[in-house]
Amino acid sequence: MPISGDTRQALKLLERVQQQLQDSDEASLNTAVGEDLNTLINVLENPVFSSILTIQASVNL
Repeated sequence: MPISGDTRQALKLLERVQQQLQDSDEASLNTAVGEDLNTLINVLENPVFSSILTIQASVNL
């Protein structure tokens, strides 16, 4: 699977985990893990990160 496909798949999984976390009743877990999930999701959605992956893939050919 191309890197962009892997990134999209990881993003979907993280968003699913984030939704399940928001639906849970564990408030202390929501705060700590929620911030980390938001950070990871933001990185995967960042166009600069996407460009870095594209460059890396082209260099590794």
